[in-house]
Amino acid sequence: MTFLLKTCMCCAVLATATMAQPLPIYVSRQGNDAWNGRAAVPGGNGDGPLVTLPAALAAARRLRAAGEAPAGVAIRIAPGVYVLDDALLLSYEDSGSAAAPLIIEGTGSGEDRPVLSAGKRISDWEVGADGVWTAQVPEIAAGEWLPRQLFANGVRRQRARLPREGFLRSAGPLWLDNDKGEREMSKFGFSYAPGDIKRWSHLWQAEILVHHAWESSWHFVKELDEERHEVHFTGPSRYPVGKWDGGRMRYVIENIPEGCDEPGEWWVSRASGVVTYRSLPGETPENTEMIGACRKELLRVQGDADAGLLVEHVQFRNLSFRHTDWFLGPTGYTGPQAAPGIGQAITVGNGTRNVTFSDCEITQCGSYGIAFRDGAAQCVVERCHFHDLGGGGVLIGEDRRRVAGTDENATQYITVHNNLMHALGRTYPAAIGVWVAQAHHNRITHNEICDLYYSAVSVGWTWGYGPNFTHDNLVENNHFHDIGQGLLSDMGAVYTLGVSPGTVVRGNHIHHVWAYSYGGWGLYTDEGSTGILFENNLVHHTKSAGFHQHYGRDNILRNNILAFSPYGQVQRSRQEEHNSFTIERCVILQQPGWPFLIANWSNGNFVLQNNLYWDGTEDPQTFDDLSFDDWQAKGHDDGSLLADPLFVDAAKGDFRLRPDSPALRLGFQPFAVSQAGLIGDAWRAKAVVVSAAIPQLDEWKDARPPESATIKGDFRCDFEGLAPGMLPRQIRVAGATPPAQVVVTDEEAASGSRSLKISDAAGLAKPFYPYVHMALKVRPAKIRVAFSLRIDVKANLWIEGRTAGSQYQAGPSLRFHGDGRVIAGPTPLAVTMPADSWIRVEMLMDLRPGSPTTYDLSLTPAGAATSQFTSLPFSAKGFNSLNWLGFISDAKHETTSYLDDIELQLLP
Repeated sequence: MTFLLKTCMCCAVLATATMAQPLPIYVSRQGNDAWNGRAAVPGGNGDGPLVTLPAALAAARRLRAAGEAPAGVAIRIAPGVYVLDDALLLSYEDSGSAAAPLIIEGTGSGEDRPVLSAGKRISDWEVGADGVWTAQVPEIAAGEWLPRQLFANGVRRQRARLPREGFLRSAGPLWLDNDKGEREMSKFGFSYAPGDIKRWSHLWQAEILVHHAWESSWHFVKELDEERHEVHFTGPSRYPVGKWDGGRMRYVIENIPEGCDEPGEWWVSRASGVVTYRSLPGETPENTEMIGACRKELLRVQGDADAGLLVEHVQFRNLSFRHTDWFLGPTGYTGPQAAPGIGQAITVGNGTRNVTFSDCEITQCGSYGIAFRDGAAQCVVERCHFHDLGGGGVLIGEDRRRVAGTDENATQYITVHNNLMHALGRTYPAAIGVWVAQAHHNRITHNEICDLYYSAVSVGWTWGYGPNFTHDNLVENNHFHDIGQGLLSDMGAVYTLGVSPGTVVRGNHIHHVWAYSYGGWGLYTDEGSTGILFENNLVHHTKSAGFHQHYGRDNILRNNILAFSPYGQVQRSRQEEHNSFTIERCVILQQPGWPFLIANWSNGNFVLQNNLYWDGTEDPQTFDDLSFDDWQAKGHDDGSLLADPLFVDAAKGDFRLRPDSPALRLGFQPFAVSQAGLIGDAWRAKAVVVSAAIPQLDEWKDARPPESATIKGDFRCDFEGLAPGMLPRQIRVAGATPPAQVVVTDEEAASGSRSLKISDAAGLAKPFYPYVHMALKVRPAKIRVAFSLRIDVKANLWIEGRTAGSQYQAGPSLRFHGDGRVIAGPTPLAVTMPADSWIRVEMLMDLRPGSPTTYDLSLTPAGAATSQFTSLPFSAKGFNSLNWLGFISDAKHETTSYLDDIELQLLP
């Protein structure tokens, strides 16, 4: 009886399982939309597969409406390429349920999975000399299509560009007068070096990519002024073109026939509709399939939450999405950061719930892969492969800083799990692997994201401490590496901004983050990041710091390993009146001479405790330029140690701790780095192949701390070895808007052949523009400051030393006038100094505690006797440290001064 009961129960379960299978609809390249889709191969009575996905969706709707699919519908797509003439749209009519989902799945596997393509095949090639093919495409000539991506047998081909490798550099910014009558840098173009841009036959359809700091912008040419060497854009850049790089910005020019001179390159003429391709050896039109990308979107899942029309329980499985393109309007493209507005191949929008993508591939698309927008919720992306994309991988939330509505209707509960993302940002370099904005309760776990030019994951997107919908997001057990690639700046493998309570960044393995200039950080809390916990992360080989906080509040960095960052390991930029962060139970490892703590630590509004530091030396002076003992004597790092953490072999990447590690005594809890990254042997094996193919930057081979822009000891600058127009790192410039300028020149020199030229002009924004200054951070000492100057007869050159901060105290203050007068503070000196001749100036001051608040001065004109002045009073009695030394052209008219042989010496 018992056996019979069990048998009956098993049969009932099997029967229920059989009945619960979704009803299949078959799609095949050999199908026909006149058939019913109920069979995988043609049969009698209209049975056979359909050929298009819209027909399959329509059939699924009819089955559900007729009540014939109580367990849902599974649209099963046979291998092959399915070109979609329009984006596939799923609405509330396609919605499933938990018990009866809509499944759209491929029946092949791996490379044999079906491909949903937005591309168009380009054929009818004519083969000319030297392997150059041309094809006339009527849609291009008619203005109906303009491909910006071309794939030959599934491999991306390089659009013609100048230069072939590297970058061109602008010669400087353009300037204009704003509505206040002030000179400002233009956003509409730049000056170019002679010969870099010419009036080529197709210049007007060329596209110029300009790299800024953390963004890049695309532009069309409106006008070329060959006499003044100026290129003007049809639309503005977000940022002035010349704001960074000393005004000499990097740029490339694409889609220009003059750049199509190597095999594998191509360009397209918008006017004639002709695509030109320079073939690779062995390629023929017969053995090469050429696909041009088309349209901005492949798939859209969209409901209407306000109307209660939801799209739910839709599953996409084992599909490859390819060949969407990227687009430029007539004014080009520019954005503030991360390029979230460029579009995506797949959109999951308003009124969507429980939409999943599993075992899919998103590749050869021009923008981002998938976007969950406008209140999408409880959706999943897992085991998907994102690669060769113009943008990033996944967008979650809104590309606006503040969003109207409520927390309830924000995008939420999106899971991005166990995906491989690489070769991103190929068109929009600022794109991000996974971007989360104005969204909450999202989970980014066990992904590997690598080989891109900006941040791997970003969470937040409210600048500052204002209200937002970002909270309770989890970034856990991911592997982020080879980030930045030296192209952009101001990035972090994990980048956050805004108030984000409940957000946790845990268990991630981050390494090899390298920025173009500043800001290749591992963990980066920017723009008011607040309430975020970072724990159990291994961060190593980052250019600028393992952890950097620009500004924020009450973040916690706990139980992390930060190792090998040449510019410094922990960076605190903005000092605020509240607690910045707590760093505790972290192991911080450096190479000898590489600093531990950098930037601004003077106000003490932070907590460091129970940390372990080691750089292989017994007494590093890199705790905000202090020794460890002196740092602790100031009340910091209570319970922390300076000792070897005893890793198994950190130099070779083995960060396991030995049993006798002193870190364990401080409460450090070992964590398994091997848990970070992809899950499954097949996925991990694929990631190994991907990683091996990423070019390794030469910069890592000889990475070392940069020469400090802040002077911290003896210093000398004679401007030799610098090309005219360049500036040394320690010289900072303000207010040099044309025709004013501050440049190294070979026109004059007190010694050698170079000096610094300061040219003033009328009509500048401030009367004290332009000026140059140096930041200093030196111990209290007896200090000698010396320099050579040469002024013209109209000059008013003001030299002053100050303490730090906006409420500074001034010390030595000298004015040199072109009529020969020299004024120390308010007092004219009994001396006349000649114009248009070099003068050697030396100041001696004692800034040790208890010393007189005076300085000594000597002036030596070239070929003349020295004039000496002793015990000249400081401008303010509170001047007790030299933190700022400025050379200010305080005229309101055209005048020129020169500086040379600047020296600072700490005396015994």
